[in-house]
Amino acid sequence: MADSGPTTLYFAGVNDAGGTVTPHLIRVTDDLDKSLSQQFVKQADDFLKDDYELVDYQPKVNYRLEREQVFVIRQLDLPDPYVEAAKKPQQAPDFAPSVRPLPMISTVYAAEMSGAKPSRFLFQQFRSTQLLVNRMSIIFASGTFSQLRNEGLSLSNELVAIYQAKTLYFRSFPIVSRFIDLPDYEPEASDTEISEFLGSALFDLEDVGETFTIIEGDAWLRRRVASIQGNKILSRVKPRTAANKAKPFGITIDVSRPDGTDKIRLPQEKAPLKKVVKFLNEEFYHGELTRTMYETNSHQPHKVKKK
Repeated sequence: MADSGPTTLYFAGVNDAGGTVTPHLIRVTDDLDKSLSQQFVKQADDFLKDDYELVDYQPKVNYRLEREQVFVIRQLDLPDPYVEAAKKPQQAPDFAPSVRPLPMISTVYAAEMSGAKPSRFLFQQFRSTQLLVNRMSIIFASGTFSQLRNEGLSLSNELVAIYQAKTLYFRSFPIVSRFIDLPDYEPEASDTEISEFLGSALFDLEDVGETFTIIEGDAWLRRRVASIQGNKILSRVKPRTAANKAKPFGITIDVSRPDGTDKIRLPQEKAPLKKVVKFLNEEFYHGELTRTMYETNSHQPHKVKKK
């Protein structure tokens, strides 16, 4: 391990079938430990400079950060799995990129330790293309490229979040919420935003008032509607394309033509309405490597119920 400073542990945040991110310990050689520790510290220094302005994160405020600003959420408890894995790394599962099915990784991070307690967590974002498995990877040395024949990881050159002293520092809520559960900070649609959502020319509604009441009384639906509206998803949706793409996931999207134009007929019951809204929020997808069907909340393989 590193010769000076706090001991540093490294983990991959693997999305398991239970819907949570489970830290898997990344075991490293002494030489790699020293290099990684220096890299994470440098990235932390670049991410949060002393003269940067700290902006308290407010879910309902659409605030665009300037270059030298960072969002903060104070008095936040980091999810227990992160803390427990750092305190008891010998009890955390070892990370192995060769397992099947391939692990779904949302973050690679460093936990800096002061004695037996973690003092700081440094998070990188992780994308599936950084997992060097089942692909041709080549490395350059002495003027010549050669094939990398073992599985591995490609790390990011920057952090996306720092957690220290019960404070989370970050710049993008959508990114950090992929590996830290922050339901209390997800914006919920206002009544006006719900009305604007239901008033979209994309939809054909039997009873606008009834659907409004369903969404208004459900925090889960209000958060999804806020996300759909905030990301302007509806402007890019084609009803029949959406219906065809939803079908493999066992989701029925009815398409009608009340005025000669294709429209999505939103369900009037809460359960099927949630399925359609969740699909419109792009929370179902195919894994890039295996084409397995996933739901983004848990990355759990999606099972279509047989009729």
